[in-house]
Amino acid sequence: MARIDIINQSDIAKLKHQNYTFVAWCKAHKIDYALTKRDPDWAVMHVLFGSYLMHNKQIETNAKNLLVWYPAECEHYASVSVEEQILQLDNVGQFKNIVLVTGNLKPTGSRITKIPLMFFDWQLITYLIKEQEEDQILTEDWYKWNKSKDYMCLNGKDKVSRRHVLEWLQNNSLMDHGHVSYVCYDGVDQSLGIIDPIIIDQSKSQIRRNDRWMNPDLYNDAWINIVTEAFPFVEQDLFITEKTFKPMLQLQPFMIQGNRHTLARLRDYGYKTFSSLWDESYDDLPEWQDRTSAMLQQLKLWCELPGHVKQEMIRSVWSNLLHNQEMVRNTASDVTRSADLADILRAVSVGG
Repeated sequence: MARIDIINQSDIAKLKHQNYTFVAWCKAHKIDYALTKRDPDWAVMHVLFGSYLMHNKQIETNAKNLLVWYPAECEHYASVSVEEQILQLDNVGQFKNIVLVTGNLKPTGSRITKIPLMFFDWQLITYLIKEQEEDQILTEDWYKWNKSKDYMCLNGKDKVSRRHVLEWLQNNSLMDHGHVSYVCYDGVDQSLGIIDPIIIDQSKSQIRRNDRWMNPDLYNDAWINIVTEAFPFVEQDLFITEKTFKPMLQLQPFMIQGNRHTLARLRDYGYKTFSSLWDESYDDLPEWQDRTSAMLQQLKLWCELPGHVKQEMIRSVWSNLLHNQEMVRNTASDVTRSADLADILRAVSVGG
């Protein structure tokens, strides 16, 4: 059993969701631990935002090992990387082992141990269960086989990559083919120019209160989902957020405007993608603009298909859609993704 000292306990209450915490992850994945300030094996520091460790440079602990917990790293960037901030801690020399658990599935650098963690599928479904909101997830019996929209594309924050998609849809007269939102709930990025928000189901304040909510009627009225991921333009990284897993829960095939090899990484984790419906080679292109343009060309071809053909194509991948939904529902029982973390903890635990 690992003896754990949670360093910044008072700050954890400020996390966006309480199942972002290390303790919540350990409980769900049956990793044995005990909280203690006396002779701990590990100090655990939760990083709340990109520059957090620049303002919290002294780790007050007796532990000989440090675990920096940042599986939601995709939400923040700072000019100094988290790895550099760790190495600049005032008492970094105190720690025999330093581990960074990161939401970046393609971490660079090797001066500290990094564990890439697919996190947001688990976070999404456990949040819905805790909030008793599973009733918004579509079932086979609920699924509607006649839909009014070819696709849907929901956008919360204003970002250059999402504007690129929106402008392309407008220029190609495809807006009316889909359920498209552009809420700008954090405001409009004036550096990108003026844009009018598009609200179709949730207002800015509603998204701020609960950005995990899904409108089942909206999902049930669109054949596929165009996912605009958080940071497709940060080419050196690979982040996959809850945005990708929402359509999986709602029995939708998807195209993803994401980092290079996002689809390949999903397949590595056992999820199904949809190369039988359209060309997914856009996932291999090195530049985000090229990936986006190639993906949107596939969307255009999809929109041009007759409705009965779309229905037949969805039926052809139905088993894959059910597979993806079941995968997200069962992430808490997937021990493989926490195996590295559990092994490291056991290695320096009492009796380990």
